[in-house]
Amino acid sequence: MFIPPTLDLWQKLYDGAQRFRETAPWEWMGDNDVFGVRHPVTGETGYCSIIGNLKVAYGLVVYPGAEGWFSYRAMQDEPAKESMIDKRSLLLLFGNRHELTEVERTAIENLKLDFREEWPLFRSFLPSCFPWSFCAEEAGFFLPVMEQARLFSIVCRKNPAVLASLREHRDQVLVRVRTDDVWRSEWSVPPRVLEHPFPIIEPSRNLVRHIGKNCRRRDSVWEFGTSYWPEPIRDSDRERPYYPLLVLWADRFSYYVVYHQLIKADQQEALAGSFLVTVQKEGEYPAAIRTDRLEYLSMLEPLAVALGIDLKYEEHLIAIESARSALHEHINLEKTRDRH
Repeated sequence: MFIPPTLDLWQKLYDGAQRFRETAPWEWMGDNDVFGVRHPVTGETGYCSIIGNLKVAYGLVVYPGAEGWFSYRAMQDEPAKESMIDKRSLLLLFGNRHELTEVERTAIENLKLDFREEWPLFRSFLPSCFPWSFCAEEAGFFLPVMEQARLFSIVCRKNPAVLASLREHRDQVLVRVRTDDVWRSEWSVPPRVLEHPFPIIEPSRNLVRHIGKNCRRRDSVWEFGTSYWPEPIRDSDRERPYYPLLVLWADRFSYYVVYHQLIKADQQEALAGSFLVTVQKEGEYPAAIRTDRLEYLSMLEPLAVALGIDLKYEEHLIAIESARSALHEHINLEKTRDRH
């Protein structure tokens, strides 16, 4: 359930944002000058990137914890391929009044604030979720991180050697840490591995025997892929909208979609079980499976070995890509019809 920040917390956020805007750290820092702030209560590190050096957008991006760090790294490594749908970050951006969310607009009206032209926008990005206003927990995390980011930027302005060190130590991150109510900086090694465990289909003898007895083995290749559905869904007014995951199984040669289903991204049991559902529906199973995600190899490998299925990774899946394109065209067509 979405719990918005209290008015007192909103006031502190807007006060902090105003100080941040007046400091204007983007005048001497770039978005690649990444540093960290360890939250004094939770102990989680927020990896900070100040934006505005390119004079396009101004603000602060905070990538919380290991998930946030790997979101930042993914954006740096392949910016053209990455989207914010599967990233974790908290954003302060200075924009226009019409960009305010209903939650922000209500808070500003109750606090009787007016920012003239540059309105602070606080946005939360969660994997598979639509960008949303901060919840109370996110606001509580962001507040001290934002202030320390501002103060650290002043240190970098006064001491260019500190700023230069951020650009030299690419294998470490300078992190602000509070000890005995005193803030200091220390070098820290960022997270090395982000665990995203997927359920593994461990086939029992009875299951293998059942499939072998009731389903035909075909000399075919099935492709398995997933992607986020382009339209967000909201289950209730108290929940933030999310992008469901489209699960696809398709025959490589006929382009026939043998299975498709929309699920929540965290419904990994449904994701793992989609192969067995497909086999039972079709009454057959393929000689080979190709998937474009390495995580899915480990998920399917035990069952593939038990059934003698050739399982491999491939970057491009022609049948899956064709199915995705057809679905997107259908969505665009429906939107066009709705507008007319």
